[in-house]
Amino acid sequence: MIKRRRKFFYHRSWLLFAGLALIAMRTDAQIKLSLDQAVDLARENNLSNKIAYQERLVSLADYNDSRNAILPQVTMGAFYQRFSKVTLFSDGLSDSRSITRIPGPNSAGTSIEASVNLYTGGRQKAQIEEQKQRKELATLNQHEQKSSVSLQVCVQYFELVNVIEQQKLVGEQLNRAETRLKNIRALYKNTRVTRNDVLRSEVVLANVRLLAEKTANDRRIINNRLKLLLNQRDEEDIVPTDSARIIPPITLAPSTDPYGQAGLSFAVRKALISEEISQTRLTLVRSNYKPILALFAAYNLSYPNNLFFPPVDQAYSVGFVGLKVQYQLSSLYHNKYKESAASIRIQIARQLEQSLADHVNDQISALYIRYQESLMRIAVAQSTIEQTEDNYRIVSTKYYNQLALLIDVLDADNLFQESKYSLIRAQVDALNYYHQLRFAKGTL
Repeated sequence: MIKRRRKFFYHRSWLLFAGLALIAMRTDAQIKLSLDQAVDLARENNLSNKIAYQERLVSLADYNDSRNAILPQVTMGAFYQRFSKVTLFSDGLSDSRSITRIPGPNSAGTSIEASVNLYTGGRQKAQIEEQKQRKELATLNQHEQKSSVSLQVCVQYFELVNVIEQQKLVGEQLNRAETRLKNIRALYKNTRVTRNDVLRSEVVLANVRLLAEKTANDRRIINNRLKLLLNQRDEEDIVPTDSARIIPPITLAPSTDPYGQAGLSFAVRKALISEEISQTRLTLVRSNYKPILALFAAYNLSYPNNLFFPPVDQAYSVGFVGLKVQYQLSSLYHNKYKESAASIRIQIARQLEQSLADHVNDQISALYIRYQESLMRIAVAQSTIEQTEDNYRIVSTKYYNQLALLIDVLDADNLFQESKYSLIRAQVDALNYYHQLRFAKGTL
């Protein structure tokens, strides 16, 4: 009995240990992604991209529907009815008699009708052109949405790179603070430093530990934001494999486009399509001044024969074909203000294009200036790190030889840490400005 209990508890402990191990493995699971892989995942899985794709499908269906409008309209129908006896009144409503409807109580028929517009003054052509332009606008909106999501992924990806690098720097700073406190406590035991130095070192160490906790929390937050963009619902953390140290070069080459560098931007291209839609709407309004010519035909099979009087107890079939001309006289006064409004909308669209082009060109110029500024900051930070590291080593040596104060050591340590922070921040900023430039120019 005791052996059975031991065996039971042994298996239970083993299962508990295995379960905890699986949980630990699941918690520590990671997904390693490069920037290109993250962008591809977002383009494929992001919910906003899927919505934009579905909206493009809707615009495509509307375009195909407008093309189908030029096809003939065909109607087919049939009927059957049975009449009651006909009641006839001779003297007011007092003298009545009932007779059967001539030639019989039954009536039935079937027919097929068709019509097609031969000329509409350009109305149908304008409607098809408008839907085509709206389809192009929906396609451009989808590309812009993909590019926008890609930009957000790039920003969050390099923010994650930034916070991971900061974790490494904070870890190094934590090691220095722990080592410094250990040495200062040893000096304090030998009465070579005061109690104040020990207390200050302990406070600095506590602050660094708080900074490490804050950096870890920042990493979790940014990781969750990136997973949301990638539509990843699992618990695995994303680990970026690309570094922030490789900065791609970019130049603003002269452009022959009338809108300058903004010629390929999504905003300007959408404004151009909006102007085309306004022009098509003006054509559509002006088509109301023109007549409509339609060809129509029908074929009927009916019973009884009501073409003669009295009706004949027989079935008959007959067909016809004809032309119909229609002109809407009210368009002469109804369209006056519609045409004026459509013309003004075209002018507004053209002014909006130029305004957007100026705004985008200014944005591109500002981003390029910031990008160049980040490159200069990288160069300065790279040269500063070595100097601040040497300064920290010298001041630390002086302090342990009682030739400097602890405040000087802490200032040197902060300066050294800040120089490394500045390098990482400048590298991430340069990459962010680079991808923002690509998005502003419509090439991301």
